[in-house]
Amino acid sequence: MCDVLLPASAVYAADAAAREAAGMAAAPGRAVAAMSAQPETPLRIFVVEDSSFVLLGLEAVFDHLGWLMVGPATRRHAGLAMAATEAFDVALLDVNLDGEMSWEVAVVLRERGIPIVFGTGYNVQTVLPEAFRGTPILSKPFSLEELEQTLREAVAGRR
Repeated sequence: MCDVLLPASAVYAADAAAREAAGMAAAPGRAVAAMSAQPETPLRIFVVEDSSFVLLGLEAVFDHLGWLMVGPATRRHAGLAMAATEAFDVALLDVNLDGEMSWEVAVVLRERGIPIVFGTGYNVQTVLPEAFRGTPILSKPFSLEELEQTLREAVAGRR
């Protein structure tokens, strides 16, 4: 069992009824308010991430935006298998997956023409392979606006 304690300011409810039930007058922060309306065709985002906490946050954001999470793959070998076979619009790859780098997954995605966005808490510029210079990078912790904008730009750049 695990207890996770967060300040109320770190939690948001997606709609007015849920906010009232949670005792919140309005959605906190500009990040939630800045999220755009759901697109006509939901984006399918392939997620390779080993942090359960990050995955929970991504799932909530994607649900709010009307996007679909493909996966997630929490290890490199699972990411490789899914990268080669699944259908999605863009991939969000954690750079370090429990000590294994996600570069091989990125190679498979690039060969398929799938846009890639790296997410990391490290200074990825020091370890980023030359082949991936210029690939969008989200530094953790990233804001909801950064996440949405970067993924939308990656998809738009593909079209």
